[in-house]
Amino acid sequence: MSIGLIYSQKASSWKSCTKIVANLLASYSELRDQHDFIEYFFDKGMSDSKLNHLVKKIEADKNDELIFIDHRPHPLELIKKLSQNNALPQKITFHLYGNFMLDLSYWKETLALLNETLTKFIAASSKQAKVVESVLDVPEVLVCPYPVDESIFKFAPDLRQNERQKRNLGKDDVVFLYTGRFSQDKNSIDLLDLFSELHKKSDTRLKLFLAGTFDDLINPMLSTFHHPNNYQFKYLHHLKTLPKEVRDDIHFLGEVDDEQLTRLYNMADIFISLSLYHDEDFGMSPIESLMCGTRAILTDWGGYHSFACPKTCSLIETKMTAQGAVYDKEMALELTAEAVLESRTDSIKFYHDRFSIKAVSTILTQNISSFFSKSAAISELGEEFLTEAQFAYSTQRTELSASFLKIYRNYASS
Repeated sequence: MSIGLIYSQKASSWKSCTKIVANLLASYSELRDQHDFIEYFFDKGMSDSKLNHLVKKIEADKNDELIFIDHRPHPLELIKKLSQNNALPQKITFHLYGNFMLDLSYWKETLALLNETLTKFIAASSKQAKVVESVLDVPEVLVCPYPVDESIFKFAPDLRQNERQKRNLGKDDVVFLYTGRFSQDKNSIDLLDLFSELHKKSDTRLKLFLAGTFDDLINPMLSTFHHPNNYQFKYLHHLKTLPKEVRDDIHFLGEVDDEQLTRLYNMADIFISLSLYHDEDFGMSPIESLMCGTRAILTDWGGYHSFACPKTCSLIETKMTAQGAVYDKEMALELTAEAVLESRTDSIKFYHDRFSIKAVSTILTQNISSFFSKSAAISELGEEFLTEAQFAYSTQRTELSASFLKIYRNYASS
């Protein structure tokens, strides 16, 4: 069976997506003894001649199936070309990313070209699958988590000891860690306040390490205008208002590479994220940390729900309101104050058995042999969302649209 894997050879501006594509390729490579995979590069801004050459190559290879595994460029342009050349294969699979809802209008055009093609959609989490099923008329959206490279993100006792010594951490010091983007939807300022509150009440020496970069991304359905670097300014100003003894135990490291991330995950005791990002389809930072054996406290929002485990990952309840998603702040403080890191070994096995490259390859085997649907289309709710989105993007709003609320309730606890 010949299967074409389509992705961009250019690194994404979203660091996590670059890792996801590489890890998905590795998971599919585990199946090369069962299937013949042919890789194709589909890049943004390809010239007509290069795009035509790609279409001819795909047509000549006579694949049984094409699988799009990248988040950009959107498949529409390539699907158009294949359709124009009567070169669409019988089956096409799409791995979906967090930009799915943002690109829903492109998906509408794409599906209109695939009336006679069997299609399959694979979400990264059960919560994302529910969102996609609410806006597409399809029998089912399959779920396959993004894989994590277990050769990089793993527990190393010597690494933990060395990193903690290097940073003058005592044996009983409790280290909280957040890695990722710092923005309004990630509730980064709230995290500072939560740590400050814990710091005041705790008899244990607490530390908070932060790694990542700032951005001004906001929910596009509210169309709130932000000046460039506005959030970073607000964040740093807020940090200065915290008591000095709290500030002294907060360490901002900026952007770090995977080697440094692994050191931080091993050093830390508890990974924490209060994210309510509107398209939090999965969560690479939390799962990488869990693969290294940390405890995690996360909002029960979107893909984070996939990581729940009684002894390892606690979830803070969330709900949708007309002004956006909110989390239970009292519960966040309660769970964080009570968090205790138990056996790292048990934690590591639980997540490696579900999210490693090898584990995901087993899920992909099942997905490849599963059903395809014909004549997928945008649902009535999806059409309503597209209409309301056009209005939202052009005006200032203080409340979310009715369709957005219906769709994104699927991401919340209740």
